[in-house]
Amino acid sequence: MTHTASVTRTEKRRYTELDALRGIAVLLMAIYHLFYDLDVFYEWNIGIEGEVWNIFAKSTASLFLLLVGISFVISWERTPKSLRLWKVFRRAILILAGAMIISLVTWMSAGDAFVKFGILHLIGISVLLQPFMKRLRHWNLPLGVVVFLLGMQIASITTTSMFLFPFGLRYSRFQSIDYYPLLPWFGVVLIGMGIGEFLYRPAPLPWLKPLQSLSYPRWLLWSGRRAYILYFLHQPVILAVLAVLFGKPY
Repeated sequence: MTHTASVTRTEKRRYTELDALRGIAVLLMAIYHLFYDLDVFYEWNIGIEGEVWNIFAKSTASLFLLLVGISFVISWERTPKSLRLWKVFRRAILILAGAMIISLVTWMSAGDAFVKFGILHLIGISVLLQPFMKRLRHWNLPLGVVVFLLGMQIASITTTSMFLFPFGLRYSRFQSIDYYPLLPWFGVVLIGMGIGEFLYRPAPLPWLKPLQSLSYPRWLLWSGRRAYILYFLHQPVILAVLAVLFGKPY
């Protein structure tokens, strides 16, 4: 009994280095949206649409997506086979429900530029696709690179169809204030899955132990474990704080 309990605790324990990375991604997301709000709503002329901020935003999104891939590998191995698909389906539905809320809210506030296929839409669909890609194991890494590069190549292509934008093919009048199509961004998830296979299967590599034994700030781990909730809450909180400090936005 003692041995079984010990194994169970080991298998179910969280990898704090991943929680910390996810917490960093949440922090970076909040920083970006703080400056976005100052630029757009308070006319601070920060240049949020410039290349530097674009790289900042895409890098933050990429960190989230890599962690989606890595975390799936760990979760899939820990979950009993009979429950795996149900767990995936339940998680995808939760994320896609959040994505629909984002689409609805931005449709009411941004009109035609509402979020049609943003980061949550991408993650939700990616979660549904991941079980089909799991058998490729380490090969997901090079496949992800190919998918990403292919997606970058087709990014400038326009189409007459209004229904291909989830795959990176936009129609001429397409607008969206947040846009992360499957091509190229599902490639980053696949890269994360490949990295997860290398680093955490069948067990974490020995050189990860120092990272796992670090004493990370509690707030960082807390944020990383509640990334989904904080995704929804951080913008209203930022806007409320800015309203207190600087008054209502323009």
